[in-house]
Amino acid sequence: MPLHAGVPGAHSGRHLRQGLKPASLAAAAVGGKIYAVGGSPASKVNEAYDPSTDAWTPKTAMPTGRRWPGAAGADGRPYAMAGF
Repeated sequence: MPLHAGVPGAHSGRHLRQGLKPASLAAAAVGGKIYAVGGSPASKVNEAYDPSTDAWTPKTAMPTGRRWPGAAGADGRPYAMAGF
């Protein structure tokens, strides 16, 4: 099952990236981008999707792989927490 964008307009319901494992990753919207973190098996993935360019950008990998993490944005920064 691919991750879908819920961005109103051109990206609504559109497949974003096939390689991500949405059943075990977390996503958070920050500063107009969607950050996807973690995944299975215990992935260190940290990527940002920019709907204005329709492109994914790899970010610094998490120091510890996580599946089923939580994700949130605060003060303009994405955060990943918990998981196993």
